[in-house]
Order: sequence, then structure tokens, then C-alpha cells
Amino acid sequence: MPAHTRRTFLLTAASALHAAAPASLATPHKYGKLVLEASTDPAAFDRKTVDCPFVFHYQGQFYTT
Repeated sequence: MPAHTRRTFLLTAASALHAAAPASLATPHKYGKLVLEASTDPAAFDRKTVDCPFVFHYQGQFYTT
């Protein structure tokens, strides 16, 4: 029996959601590069990585964390 891990669960769920998503939810345009990038300044707080914002819709408004 195969081992079920969090990673396999998430991959399976993401695949199922992608297959079930209506085409109207697909992003029609791609920017072609990262919107947020790590800084090139070695002393900067974001020199290695940047935060990954989570956007969600609630009661008719969009929010981000």
C-alpha cells in the first residue's frame, strides 16, 4: 500500500481542483516575470526571498494576508 503523505494529498487535491475549475477562473494574461522578487542588496531583509501573499474573496470584497 502506498504511503499517504501531506504532499501526495495536496498534489491530488490540487489536481482535482484544477480539473474541476471552470475556464472562467483561469487567468487570461500572464505577466512573464515575478511581480515580487528578492532584493539584490545583500543587507536588505528580503535579500533571499519575499513573502507570498494570499488573496481571498469574502462578502464581496478581496483581501490579502
